[in-house]
Amino acid sequence: MGPISDVLDEIEAIGFEKGVEQGIEQGRQRVNHLYAALIKDNRTAELFQSTQDPEIQEKLMEEYGIKLCG
Repeated sequence: MGPISDVLDEIEAIGFEKGVEQGIEQGRQRVNHLYAALIKDNRTAELFQSTQDPEIQEKLMEEYGIKLCG
């Protein structure tokens, strides 16, 4: 491959990295939103459970209407 191909590969890699970073940040915001809601509602036992079990975490997010962005 030539220099143009190398540049395009680099641009694609940068875009992928930014997409991953954005996805991580959205996930972090989503989890923080859930944790804040559980604390506000004094559901600390479920807060702890959600840190240990992704299925419980997802069910609680559905209950609170916390959706993926995008």
